[in-house]
Amino acid sequence: MRWRLLPTVLVFSAVILFLSGCDLKDGITQEPGLNLIGSYDTPGQANDIFVQGDYAYIADGSRGLLVLDIASPYFPSFVASYATPGPAYRVFVSEDYYCYVIYELSGRRKVNIFDISSPYNPVLAGNLDSTSADYLDIYVANHYAYVAAGNNGFKIYNMIDPTRPSLLGVINGFFSQNRIWLSGNYIYMAYYNTSGGRSRYQPINVSNPSSPLLLTPVDLLNEPVHDLEVYNNYLYACFADSGLRILDVSDQADPLIVSGYDTYGQANDIFIYGAGAFIADGSNGTMMINIANPGRPYLDGYYNASGSAQGVFVSGGYIFVACGSSGIEVLENIR
Repeated sequence: MRWRLLPTVLVFSAVILFLSGCDLKDGITQEPGLNLIGSYDTPGQANDIFVQGDYAYIADGSRGLLVLDIASPYFPSFVASYATPGPAYRVFVSEDYYCYVIYELSGRRKVNIFDISSPYNPVLAGNLDSTSADYLDIYVANHYAYVAAGNNGFKIYNMIDPTRPSLLGVINGFFSQNRIWLSGNYIYMAYYNTSGGRSRYQPINVSNPSSPLLLTPVDLLNEPVHDLEVYNNYLYACFADSGLRILDVSDQADPLIVSGYDTYGQANDIFIYGAGAFIADGSNGTMMINIANPGRPYLDGYYNASGSAQGVFVSGGYIFVACGSSGIEVLENIR
């Protein structure tokens, strides 16, 4: 069963009734399903993690960027670190071996760009400090950096030379507490309007990077969106208190809500891998939600982290979790 997203009140009333009337936890495992195989106690606060090849890049709070060797996921080891001007919160690694770290200084978030062609010697290559905003998220692909810049709108940069980024397109607006994902010619943005008290799904056509185009927005829940990912025309969004919500976005003009799953913790981050949606669920640990049928997700595994699960990344079948003050944990799916 599926519902149209508009009108908002009727839709989410229907969703609430559906979720309370149907057991989305059919097939719930009594076994954890996820097993701890390795860990590393980072010196700072592990807020986010991105894995590329044999290396994990961590936004480690007051300690900035931390690089670990995870060639053996059982024994992560220190490689290098680089202090950012303020606490590091988010990290994104591009295919051309540059690492983008979002940090906060004096209440504003900015971006440092590191050359990581040698992971043992990260070099500060540039910045996107002109995007300074109350909140930031970034996605980099095909030599473009897409930046949701909070109260400074949405921006696209040409990153052919990351040491000299050039601004291409801008959409003015207020996109507070935002998250973005690129798929095809579209940026999928979800943001929370602190003044209006509601989250909103906002697609953006970026087929022409010099002239991005806002498409029709849709109101969502009255709580922040913490992360989102798009896979096979479905958008998977993590909400502060309501857990996972799944939208069919195959038709941008007519998005449909498909289902949801309450993870019970604070869903902070999501990574789609195969038929699993892996969620960093705060004090509730790491959840593995089976999404083989997006209309009927169910819990297929979990692990109660020693800290608060803030970020998650899956690579080579291993699940890497940023666990705040407890550093990182490496899990494997034992099913």
